[in-house]
Amino acid sequence: MMRSLVFLALAHVASATDGKNPRGASAQSPETSSVSKKLKAAFQKIADDNVEGGKALQIAFADKDYDVAATAGTVSKKGRKATNDDKFPSGSIVKPLTAASIMRLAEDGKLKISDPMYKYVDEYFASQSKKSSWKFKWSSLKELYGEENWDTVSKITVKDLLDMTAPIPNFNWPTKSLTTKLWDEDGTEKYGYMSPEACIELHAEEFPFGGPNSPGGAKGKTCNTLKGFQDGWQCYSSSTYVMLGFILANAQGKSAADMDQAKYLPSYVASDLSFSVGEPVSKYSDVHPVQSGKDWYDMAGPMVGWTASNALGSASTYADMSYEIYSSEATVTKSGHKMGTPQGQKYSFSGSKYGLGTEIYTSKSKYTGLSGEWGEVYGHSGATYGSNGDVYYSPKLDGVISVVSNYGETTNAICLAYNTAINILHDLKRTIQDSKGNCKPDPVPPDVGPTPRPGHKTPNPTPSPGPGPSPSPGG
Repeated sequence: MMRSLVFLALAHVASATDGKNPRGASAQSPETSSVSKKLKAAFQKIADDNVEGGKALQIAFADKDYDVAATAGTVSKKGRKATNDDKFPSGSIVKPLTAASIMRLAEDGKLKISDPMYKYVDEYFASQSKKSSWKFKWSSLKELYGEENWDTVSKITVKDLLDMTAPIPNFNWPTKSLTTKLWDEDGTEKYGYMSPEACIELHAEEFPFGGPNSPGGAKGKTCNTLKGFQDGWQCYSSSTYVMLGFILANAQGKSAADMDQAKYLPSYVASDLSFSVGEPVSKYSDVHPVQSGKDWYDMAGPMVGWTASNALGSASTYADMSYEIYSSEATVTKSGHKMGTPQGQKYSFSGSKYGLGTEIYTSKSKYTGLSGEWGEVYGHSGATYGSNGDVYYSPKLDGVISVVSNYGETTNAICLAYNTAINILHDLKRTIQDSKGNCKPDPVPPDVGPTPRPGHKTPNPTPSPGPGPSPSPGG
């Protein structure tokens, strides 16, 4: 679909192709139009049934033939009705885009993911520290983390950053309250803004990340020892994705604030995706993100994580973004399938495994309620101050379901939407919820094959779960 092209101050977008959705032509056929209407009507009911009072909920689905969205609720204090075009801060939903952009650099021969991160990050720090705006006492990773930690830091690779096995302290965990720091503007600039360098510095003294109160590690092994690090133990840290942002900026010869995060996205997606560079939510959206009584609308806090969590978009835009990363027709990277493949870590968190910037669910997860191939999805969830969402790609459908909202619970909606899409696309009558509206789907019959495509009397061969991994891009 063609969405309105809106240019907002400090919203960095790209023009990788012309502005047309390459999947838009097939949407004009009567067969596709009929199915789209069924999907939209069903999604609208799910949105209406699951939205909380005074909040908003968007649902979207994107695959080769369909780009469908539905929205319910209100987004502003004045009660304006939410629309499909409203933008929500996404939290970690942007991590797959950051990872895919790194993989694209590897595919283009501009880096190796087996290289130590300092090879690229230190080059970025060195170039930025020459500017008058640089206000830090350090200009290298060794100076940031200390000589005593350099042996460990020097061994951290780009891949360790991608798959969450690097012991980089998380900028909002575990001891300092980032929420208080941002809200009270203590040590921050206008609107509770922090530069990516400041985010990294915030917990530098806690290197290496890990310990008894840290997420990650198992049975006494954590990422706070060299034995844990590089032995496959995992510690989820958004700071690793800020580091990856420095690598992306360095490749473009720009600062983190000036680089184009959407460089590899086709423009029909990039034109509707905004990236905050320190301005508040109100610069980009009418959506009021409220958490614990605090309205973050005039604050930059929900997007402070930069390349870990600084995007704003609609559910439809996030679905299209993920389709262009993971699907059989992906344009951002050839490594979508590799990103959605577990990387051998010894610890999985939140019921998932982790690939490269990608959460992986394989059976009976809260997002699908299904086992087997139909239960396999990968993508990312995201949660930030007052907004959250989920976007997951199904290899079996070769399609993406996305849900975003400005309240706390979206998993029931995405589970219902995913199972509804299966039912409609395959003309099934499965029960997918219980009497209370909770997602409790019946199994998909074993004889259900690939998704039928408009204009084909027989289904296409089963699509691959992405364009397939390139031969170990970048190592």
